Amino acid sequence: MGALAFLRRPDVFAALFTVFVAAGYLVRPNPTWAFPFYALILPLTLWLVWRERHGAGWLRDPALLLALAAAGWYALSILWSVDPLPGAARKSASGWFTTSVFLLAGTAFFATAPAVWLRRLMLAVPAAAVVNAVLSLTLFALDDGGQTRLHGWAETRHPILGANVMIFAGVLALPLLARDEPARVRLLAAAALVAVTVFVLATGSRGPTLAWGAVLTVYAVLAGSRALIAAVVAAGGLAAAVGLVVASGIAPDSLPLPEVLRGLLAAAQDNLNRPSYRMEIWSAAIGHGLERPLIGRGIAENGLFKQAYNFPHSLYVSAFYYTGVVGLALVLALLATLARRALRRAEGRLRALLAATLTLPAVAGLTDLGSIIRSPEENWYILWLPVVLVIGLTRRARQEDDLP
Repeated sequence: MGALAFLRRPDVFAALFTVFVAAGYLVRPNPTWAFPFYALILPLTLWLVWRERHGAGWLRDPALLLALAAAGWYALSILWSVDPLPGAARKSASGWFTTSVFLLAGTAFFATAPAVWLRRLMLAVPAAAVVNAVLSLTLFALDDGGQTRLHGWAETRHPILGANVMIFAGVLALPLLARDEPARVRLLAAAALVAVTVFVLATGSRGPTLAWGAVLTVYAVLAGSRALIAAVVAAGGLAAAVGLVVASGIAPDSLPLPEVLRGLLAAAQDNLNRPSYRMEIWSAAIGHGLERPLIGRGIAENGLFKQAYNFPHSLYVSAFYYTGVVGLALVLALLATLARRALRRAEGRLRALLAATLTLPAVAGLTDLGSIIRSPEENWYILWLPVVLVIGLTRRARQEDDLP
């Protein structure tokens, strides 16, 4: 068998996609992680699209077309960008192309890959996240630079975006806690959930903490897991207690607690009291966006707002600022369409998994994310992997037994 014929085998494409997604938690720097996508996955995806152009139903999936339309509208906004930054148009166009190919590749994987590879991805990503958390926390503990917030490894290196990337791994681990799973799989899932929780808290990122809590709550309620619901309620009570201590202004050192707990309370107090400029940023972004409310200021713009704040720090505000009411409507329509599909086409654990997966971008997008058309980076885990996972798995069989 020739090398080209070997690469075109369905299981080879599935293996490459699985390794690529898991490797984002382990491989750095970013160009090294992204290289296999450009060298192998991208050309294989284009070949797959060409081969299936007359027959593959997934290529004409309305939700996929809506996702491509949202990305395409962002790309079109290059044409009317205000005072475009030199090179920004080329970067945005490149980001649109790679994002579009990733949407096609991800949909093809989740909709058509052999079930064994779906299973392997759902095991590999939580396992990679555990390794990432151990490595990140070890480096953080050994750091003598005075950092108070965890900066992760590989694609989790940014405290906020990295925490959200870890949450995606946590979402995949949730259904692996089921009683019908082998003991070693349940142990892996438990380790991943602990790792994600510790990682998110160690970053001191408030938005991801809210997103992780929302994800766990949605999954626990829809899956009907009493144990998980109890854990979420207990965690919520603990968080409320910590919040009361922080809000009261009580010095953690004065409390009759072990030194470790006093240190954690002090860190929580510092992070919760850390000033947030989100409202100021959103107000400025909306104000500038209202100057061109229909089509926005363009993804390549370089006006006064970008020079002051870089980007709007919200998926929804960014959509309005860059691409106007039209772009915001496309993003909202995409999330609403996927939510409707997840709730109507799936049942049991699969329904809970899909709903929890969508909760990640929906809630994380409230307080962060900017452009949705970027080359391989954190947004692919926070927004686009959840999108293609829901598109693909809702195209497969609807019985709970089909959950990989």
